[in-house]
Amino acid sequence: MKPTAEVSATAASVQNTAPAPTAEPAPLVVDLGKVELSALKAELAKKLQVSDKALVIVVVEAVEWGDASLGCPEPGMMYAQVITPGHRVVLAVDGQQYTYHTALAGNFVLCEQAGSSSSAAAIELLKLDLAARSGAAVAEIVVLSSEAVQWSDSALGCAQPGKVYSKVITPGLRVTLELAGKRYDYRTGALGEFVLCESN
Repeated sequence: MKPTAEVSATAASVQNTAPAPTAEPAPLVVDLGKVELSALKAELAKKLQVSDKALVIVVVEAVEWGDASLGCPEPGMMYAQVITPGHRVVLAVDGQQYTYHTALAGNFVLCEQAGSSSSAAAIELLKLDLAARSGAAVAEIVVLSSEAVQWSDSALGCAQPGKVYSKVITPGLRVTLELAGKRYDYRTGALGEFVLCESN
């Protein structure tokens, strides 16, 4: 009977050391008002003709948009000049990011300005400016990010002491460039103006 007892003890030991089942990760739950993340993913998946399961949520952040355009105005359109609370949601698939601007009331827009041809030309101009400032080659400059923004005035979010700026909503871009490990924060406006916003 003794060998039987040893076998039973060994079996019990094996059972006790078996790995516990891993829990499924909890789904991301974010209160976007009347907008649901699943709706954004479904719309983008339809646009790109991919499965919504292939989409990754990169960023969800609360924002107060300067007007009813949700920070993504279309040329020729007029918008109510009222602060509009909402969110900026960045989704990604295959290394490409897509930015949605939402309002708590339920409306949302895929803000594609940062990928437009005019924006691409503006970014090239910024790279040339940084190359001229630093003496580096344009090829050494990396674009880390580019996003459409509505600046609250003509200072482009980078007011200089002693200067006076027009208090008018100014659509543009916020572009972050990198050169030799250092980041450079550029701001642009709708008329082609730009500023390198250097923190003190």
